[in-house]
Amino acid sequence: MKNKRTIVITGLIGISLIIIGLFVYINFFFGKYIKEIVLESDFLITSDGKEINIKNLVKIEKDINYISILLEPSDETITFNGGGGIRIPSGEIVNPEIKLLDEDGKEYLLAYGGSRHYGNNEYANYRYQVDLPVDKKYEKVLIRSDIPIKSQKIIWSGYNAKDLK
Repeated sequence: MKNKRTIVITGLIGISLIIIGLFVYINFFFGKYIKEIVLESDFLITSDGKEINIKNLVKIEKDINYISILLEPSDETITFNGGGGIRIPSGEIVNPEIKLLDEDGKEYLLAYGGSRHYGNNEYANYRYQVDLPVDKKYEKVLIRSDIPIKSQKIIWSGYNAKDLK
């Protein structure tokens, strides 16, 4: 009986160490491959909608590109949900409407594309469902939410898939 308990405890410790190791690996090594351009700081996303001008600032340089919302870590009114968006205290999942506009005025509607954690920071990531055209410059981000969301930063993020190998 004691041997079974020792094996189970050793197995749980081993699995825990693997999970912790993966978390450290992803945050430490993957973090350096992510390109980030801060578009706005201390930003409140509201139903009024806001336009962020990024004229000639953003072009496609990475395989995978998205807008990241760095959530307020001290804001107890909004918690992060890794499964589909930003969960507010009522339990509702909130996803702001985010559109990227290119130099020709064409809109690209972004959708929730996952999350990432880096240190104490929580990011909700929104991306276009297919690859964005690489021959365009992106000049504006339109962002709105019926339920206000406080963010530390709105960020253009990207990385190359090959860097993960």
